[in-house]
Amino acid sequence: MTQDHNEIFKRIGMFKLLDYDEMRVLAPYFSMRREPKGTVICKERELSSHFFIIISGFAEVFKTRDSIETHITMLSEGMYFGESALFQDSERVASVRAHADIVLLAIDRANFMKYLQEHPPQGIKVLIQMLAEIFGRLGRMDEEFQGAQAEGLEQAEIDKILS
Repeated sequence: MTQDHNEIFKRIGMFKLLDYDEMRVLAPYFSMRREPKGTVICKERELSSHFFIIISGFAEVFKTRDSIETHITMLSEGMYFGESALFQDSERVASVRAHADIVLLAIDRANFMKYLQEHPPQGIKVLIQMLAEIFGRLGRMDEEFQGAQAEGLEQAEIDKILS
């Protein structure tokens, strides 16, 4: 892993408590993937055990209902997705497609668990930050939900947004 990748790691909340040497220890557990524009990196409703960090490029998150794609958001350098796959077998809640040629760092559940077992103090730092990020996202989602209710959206519309 290069110094640049350490800078990417440092910008990602779950790794921000790690120092340079700790990031160097973590780096070999990841693999690098390069995907061309248009590649579906993960597909809604499929099981996956991989977590991804975008090193360069852009990805689109979307959901498909009745063969119609609905754009959710765009992801760019330093952003990540798939963290829940590190802990459980569950279906992806959305698809992610390379919007441009993309370079990703990927780690699967087995390597993540191996890292946690082999480096408990650093693993605890990562887990604490992951929880902080997840709780932060939940708080923001709750605020958005409350805002949607205050704007008078019908429950059916809210359910459609959340599904």
